[in-house]
Amino acid sequence: MGEWFAMDGYGPYVWSAYGLSLLILLLLLWQSWRLARNRERQLEELRGRLRGQGGAPAKRLWPVRTGPAAGGGAPGGEGG
Repeated sequence: MGEWFAMDGYGPYVWSAYGLSLLILLLLLWQSWRLARNRERQLEELRGRLRGQGGAPAKRLWPVRTGPAAGGGAPGGEGG
């Protein structure tokens, strides 16, 4: 079993590479989890602000055009 771990002298390199890879993956998992938690808190805060405004809809970034000449879509976009 010891010979298998030693891997003909390459064991320290191989096992340190596995260890470093595992460490990086765990750090990425932890960071993703932490960022997701922060985003959920921010989302709840924004939802709370909207509820505090009586559920008023958000302002539009550009006016809504209606009728046959509207063309449909965002300003500067393709259409009609």
